[in-house]
Amino acid sequence: MIPELVERGGGAIVNVSSDHVLNCGYPVPWPHDESPGCPWAGGPARRPGAGGDMDVYDATKWALNGLTLNWAWALRDRGVRVNGLCVGATDTPMMRGVLGGPGDGSSTPARPPWLLEPEQVASVLVELLEEGPSGRTGENVGVWPGHPARLTASSGPLRLGSPARAPGWA
Repeated sequence: MIPELVERGGGAIVNVSSDHVLNCGYPVPWPHDESPGCPWAGGPARRPGAGGDMDVYDATKWALNGLTLNWAWALRDRGVRVNGLCVGATDTPMMRGVLGGPGDGSSTPARPPWLLEPEQVASVLVELLEEGPSGRTGENVGVWPGHPARLTASSGPLRLGSPARAPGWA
């Protein structure tokens, strides 16, 4: 895939990750002014894997984060943007199966308020792709339950077409 993107003159890769890498309390507390429905609004910052029972899952997501940053750095001058989409629990048949529901859409109970709708995740993904060639790269973008599902301003270390680079990325 990458050789084809480079040959075409650019494109975008979005690695779908987890809120175990970036969430509304870690690595920097996120404001909850527009997010009173967030399960962690007003509570302590939630650290990824803060229960110890998700260590292997967390390790795979942090590996994906490293791959995202490495590819962003390696492909920045070839017109290929690489970002991570750090998504919270989403209402999918797989998640319904984990929750003990049938997961097949039959007699599925109402969506718990702490689950994202798939359309919310898709809308942020579309916004990220619509940034086009001059958009962000090397950035994790969060989509979390209880927060507005929209792309926030870029704060990442790499931005194609910009001479400014964060320390360590020059």
